[in-house]
Amino acid sequence: METNDMNKEDGRHNRIQNNTGRMLGGAVLLIIGLTFFAREAGIRFPYWLFSWPMILVAIGLYIGGRQSFRLGGWLAPLIVGLVFIGDDILEDMGLDYSHMLWPTIMVFAGLYLIFKPRQSNVYRKGDGILHADDTVDDTAIFGGSKRHIISKSFKGGEITTFFGGTDLNFGQADIQGTAVIQTSTVFGGIKLIVPQHWNLKSEVVCIFGGIDDKRMLSKEPTDPSKTLVLKGTCIFGGIDIKSY
Repeated sequence: METNDMNKEDGRHNRIQNNTGRMLGGAVLLIIGLTFFAREAGIRFPYWLFSWPMILVAIGLYIGGRQSFRLGGWLAPLIVGLVFIGDDILEDMGLDYSHMLWPTIMVFAGLYLIFKPRQSNVYRKGDGILHADDTVDDTAIFGGSKRHIISKSFKGGEITTFFGGTDLNFGQADIQGTAVIQTSTVFGGIKLIVPQHWNLKSEVVCIFGGIDDKRMLSKEPTDPSKTLVLKGTCIFGGIDIKSY
């Protein structure tokens, strides 16, 4: 009885978080749209407000809003965009900051990697990393990551790619119930190898991106007791799903 109550409470908590994330993400898009309307109406704005770094800032805020601004990969496009905007503003003020631009980005990236939560049961073997934890937290920024998930009770996690790529192989993994993976893909890609009999559901919001399920058709029916749910955002990127 207590287990059922806890599951119901967790379900309500997840629904509240998802609703809050959608509202914040929608608010970001609303503000961006109203800003463009105001510009067309003749209201003057700083030029950097419509520059390409501002696109990165908007992407970071949008993804962060959908994740209730939990610490995660949405900080990468936000920080990169803000650093470039700061450089333009300082240049207009007569201050040359360009030589410090990339060192600043590297410092922020280093701090993120240092303070991000560690994962325990992870070790390297062969052509990838064997990941034995029941959850995964994978971040690929200007790089790539390849993992073989071997947990027999995988519960989900978070994947963030920013100008990078992530490969996850679930061929040796198993699910007991439902596992949820939150994805944040910006100018990157995610490749998943998922067993054919797993029930796969996608709730990912794609903006100039897409999801392609390339799993081979099987005579074996999908098992509803083993459900993998993909959530999150895919912007200028792609998610490829294959079977082994």
